[in-house]
Amino acid sequence: MVPSIAEPRQLNLADGSFPVDFPGPVFILVEPNTSSGVGLAQLDSTVPSHATLVIGPEGGWTTEELRSAAALGTLITLGRRTLRADSMALVALSAMFARWGEF
Repeated sequence: MVPSIAEPRQLNLADGSFPVDFPGPVFILVEPNTSSGVGLAQLDSTVPSHATLVIGPEGGWTTEELRSAAALGTLITLGRRTLRADSMALVALSAMFARWGEF
């Protein structure tokens, strides 16, 4: 299955501008210094049939966005490095595939 890529949008659960009916688990990628984020290695290695990766904005998430994101899914980090938003999708997808043994 070829992963789909959605258009960039604001994360705002209050006004319904961000869909919350994703199939499968939702993983929100956060900066390494976010205290509520878990490492990729801590996630269940069971391969879901569907999953959604949410990538934050260049410059990082605001406190309000992190609260909304935590209500949407699991906050995860990909290690100690902070990556640019434009490269994060490829890195995150590769990391998830590696975690789930897809390679």
